Amino acid sequence: MRTKATLVAGLAFWVTAASADTFTFSDIIVPGSGSTMPSGINDAGTVSGTFCIDPLCSSQEAFRYSNGSFTSVLSTGWTQSFGYGINNQGRSVGQYYTTNGGGGFLDNNGSLSTFAGPNGNGGISPTGINDSGAIVGSYATDNGFVDENGVFTDVTDPNAIIFDSQGTIPVGINDSGAIVGFYQSAPFTWNGFLYSNGVYTTINVPGAIDTYVSGINNMGQIAGFYVNSTGYYGFIDTGGMLTTIADPNSDIYNQTFVTGINDNGEVVGYYLADTGPDTGFTATPVATPEPGSAQLLALTFLAIGALARGYPGRLFRVR
Repeated sequence: MRTKATLVAGLAFWVTAASADTFTFSDIIVPGSGSTMPSGINDAGTVSGTFCIDPLCSSQEAFRYSNGSFTSVLSTGWTQSFGYGINNQGRSVGQYYTTNGGGGFLDNNGSLSTFAGPNGNGGISPTGINDSGAIVGSYATDNGFVDENGVFTDVTDPNAIIFDSQGTIPVGINDSGAIVGFYQSAPFTWNGFLYSNGVYTTINVPGAIDTYVSGINNMGQIAGFYVNSTGYYGFIDTGGMLTTIADPNSDIYNQTFVTGINDNGEVVGYYLADTGPDTGFTATPVATPEPGSAQLLALTFLAIGALARGYPGRLFRVR
């Protein structure tokens, strides 16, 4: 089942480009690494992600970052690991490789365990975990799954196609069981999605070439990044109000990737600078004054006026 929803452009004044005035940006750099790519953040500010061990990124390792300290997540016999989502109990998930294959891993505050998909399928990539321990991810050859206490259920957007062994890729799940991610609707064409209460909803940023949804918190805020003709930008969707996020240190090609969000509205991701490797960051919202009653009344009249004129544009469209 698929829903449609629209918001009119009369509310476009709510769209803001994130800057030092709306977010405080802080870099996350694994010492001595080639690149640092965070993927998840919990309410305590603990970050999970992946770093390259050298500038050429010849090998990668998962990491956890908390209170200024980094911990590598690489067990004996693993050749590489990739860190993704983390919940508020400090449990994180990811993917590992050995010389004989690989599978998913669960890092329970430093205690590592591995798991496979149905029938021992090791070709899985777990990417998100909620506070109940439900895990979402994707299979190596087609679509996605949600794993609840070892019971795997397929997550496949009805509009998805499978091309180059990729179809639907779930990335995040909140405590209500709402799942977000992205799917391929045509070769190399990606759309974000929300799956909640049995309903798939496509999420595409207006004017974007591709939209990737990477996280959802318990407030229902959705985060991700999109691509348009000028670059890559992160975003937060708060009840249909879209905020674009661009790290001020990003390069001239505007490459900011938001990969996770916690219940405080703090996002995590990475950016490309003019020189040097990929650099991780957190972006913490800066509180802004609430508009006064006169301002609210004026904004209401603007919105009503736009509706009365039949304004054709849309602030944010969900197909």
